[in-house]
Amino acid sequence: MSRRLLHGAPIGIGAETRRFIVSIALQSPVEVNRWPLWTQAHTDLVRSQGLGPWMYAALRPFCESHPMGQVRLKLRPDYRSSSYASLLREKAGGEVLSAFSALGIVAVALKGCYLGQAVYRDAALRPMSDIDLLVHRDQFETARKALESIGYRVPQELLVRRDLNLEPSLAYFRSGTWPACLDLHMALWGMDYYRLSSSVVWDDVSEAAIYGEKVFFLSPELNFIHVAIHNLNHSGLLRDWLDLALLCRQPGFDWKRLVSLARSIGALRPLYWAFEELERSWGTPPPAEVREALREYVPHWLEDLVIRHPMRYIWRFGTRMALMDGWRSRLKYLRLASLPPVTYRHALTGSNGWLQYMTAKLGLFSHLWRTR
Repeated sequence: MSRRLLHGAPIGIGAETRRFIVSIALQSPVEVNRWPLWTQAHTDLVRSQGLGPWMYAALRPFCESHPMGQVRLKLRPDYRSSSYASLLREKAGGEVLSAFSALGIVAVALKGCYLGQAVYRDAALRPMSDIDLLVHRDQFETARKALESIGYRVPQELLVRRDLNLEPSLAYFRSGTWPACLDLHMALWGMDYYRLSSSVVWDDVSEAAIYGEKVFFLSPELNFIHVAIHNLNHSGLLRDWLDLALLCRQPGFDWKRLVSLARSIGALRPLYWAFEELERSWGTPPPAEVREALREYVPHWLEDLVIRHPMRYIWRFGTRMALMDGWRSRLKYLRLASLPPVTYRHALTGSNGWLQYMTAKLGLFSHLWRTR
């Protein structure tokens, strides 16, 4: 958390916005007299955090004459554009799942696909940039060919020829009348440290349907673990923390099973830090027995370094290096990471120049130091 900023906004505005989101999400009484102070900066922050469509729906009880009713009117375009995007995604996703089904490929829909349907109950309320699908490792190449047969391509190898043993997913894009982005996964990993056992993952799915096609979802508890690791890995948006706050409040959420699953896949420490944030900022503490189990766990010395250290991305890079086979592979990766090809520099900065690339990297380290 920055000393001066919250998600790019002044701390006062960020904290006020989050408090209001928590009040609505948890159906707490909203301090009506306080919210005429809502400003355009608050609205801009909501939009930047991907919460415009959700807040538009959440503010439905406010009449148009109320200040928050006026905010709702401003957010109407966000909901409309998200609805249109979700329709396009439904068409694209349906084509993919239909192609997979024809080849007997079993797919699990992850993150936004699951959350939009099972938690928000309206895909338009939960914007997402791409579709995430998990397939069995032995069906991964078949799934790749299926995607390529309907026009999807890996845009470019940004850093090195992708080593799927280090990062078991590929980002696909399809241009044209119905552009679409899709991440194809063969395993669920995070921070190059937390590797969710495939046997546990595939034993914890249930059949569902999205985009008019058969698919599978992870259980709510395993989805919580996966999303929590993802948030900690990427310094999640307010929207991403709202995902978790709403997910664990779903009817039938099994807290004992959550702890059991996290223990079996070695992910208790991410849950500990996720609930630190949820309890402090989102009014969502875990039950006492869950809190006790998380506090009793003694983490490996590396866990807190890859989760929350100011230089956590360097620790994660080191973890990745440790996974490589031999020093020759490590030195090659280090060389390509420090002296990347022009395609990567251009994708990162929009320029082929080394100066812009180094400036971008220095900016990242500066951000990490400020948000320590």
